[in-house]
Amino acid sequence: MTTRPLRVSFIAGTLGNGGAERQLFYMSSSLLQTGTQCQVLSLDQNQFYHTRLAEIGVPVVYVGQYKSRLRRLLRIVQEVQQWNPDIIQSSHLYTNLYAAFAAWMTSSYSIGANRSDVYHEVQSLRYLGKLSLKCPGAIISNSEHAIQTMQDKKLRHRNIFLLENAVDCEYFRPSPRSKPHTAQIQVVAVGRLVTLKRYDVLLSAIAIVRRTIPNIKVRIVGDGPQRANLESLATELAVHDIVDFVGEQYDMSPIYQGGDIFVLTSDYEGTPNVVLEAMACGLPVIATRAGAMAKLIDNGRTGFVTDIGDVDAIATSITELASHPDQRVQMGYSARAKIEAQFSSETYASRLYAIYYQVLKNRGGKNPSESLRFP
Repeated sequence: MTTRPLRVSFIAGTLGNGGAERQLFYMSSSLLQTGTQCQVLSLDQNQFYHTRLAEIGVPVVYVGQYKSRLRRLLRIVQEVQQWNPDIIQSSHLYTNLYAAFAAWMTSSYSIGANRSDVYHEVQSLRYLGKLSLKCPGAIISNSEHAIQTMQDKKLRHRNIFLLENAVDCEYFRPSPRSKPHTAQIQVVAVGRLVTLKRYDVLLSAIAIVRRTIPNIKVRIVGDGPQRANLESLATELAVHDIVDFVGEQYDMSPIYQGGDIFVLTSDYEGTPNVVLEAMACGLPVIATRAGAMAKLIDNGRTGFVTDIGDVDAIATSITELASHPDQRVQMGYSARAKIEAQFSSETYASRLYAIYYQVLKNRGGKNPSESLRFP
């Protein structure tokens, strides 16, 4: 029986240094290693992952030359017709419609994406939001919480699959150097400086913590429109001397390795890459009960889960871990072990292939491996 390699075209809104883009890189890399042919059609150009994808042999084609959605779609269709993929897969919710209509016009199969908590993403797209979930042939979601939200809000797609985020456990790993128990306690927080991330909650909690933990320090990694307001709040709360706003960083493993505790204070999330990365680097995580956090963090074993916006609970959890170095280290070991067992990027290809096989079989009513190469 003669078979040919599976071909997948990814459509990305951006290739910046973000979580969705990192997952796209992991997907492409793992698929390439098993013989699948991949290309990326990007609405933006000359960004962080453009170069990295090209370095591993994934062609990246810029299709965002036009402001008109229709002209962008026609440009995408032109590229798809030339490359002839089996699957067109969107990496962002707002590119789902491009994938759906391009697949319809070229007899490919479309898979859309949904990240974060889905409800707020759909709202942000207004009248296109629900269509972005309904039109693709299938939807891949990165958290059970988002799938449940779709069910609750009557947004559920007929073909939806769970594909939790992965992390590169070789790059994100614990520091090889042990840290003295008497050293500064470094709290790390990572993400865009926007309202929904609730860094105001973190700063308020740190103002409480420093009363009993004088050697506490905080590194906030990321940038965004709320930076000036948060710097002013840090001054107002008299924590400006122990909080360092370091801006956006690209080499993240050393950031985590230099920390002791990771904190996430968001109002809503999906399955944040930053939490997986911190856990892979052996950090205990304190997080609000947003998105998949209650499932991802084993409360009391790999970190602590608090109610959303609960400043006192976050402060208590930070104080607990800062005061007990052995507990902190043990939680970090457990966090690393969980990531290795459940979220390693080495399992990405097999999880993707299971989804591809199912959707192609449902579509054609026959075994797709009769014509396509599945490992």
